[in-house]
Amino acid sequence: MTPEENKIYEGDCIEIMKQWDDNSIDHCIADPPYNMSKKKGLGIL
Repeated sequence: MTPEENKIYEGDCIEIMKQWDDNSIDHCIADPPYNMSKKKGLGIL
């Protein structure tokens, strides 16, 4: 299965991504629990 463009998938990310075809996405960003969007997180914003 190829993931739908611009769709948010909710659930266990490992189980959901196991259903996707190999090489079907370029990258994946998962924020929780790392808080990358906060200033004290990874500092990318």
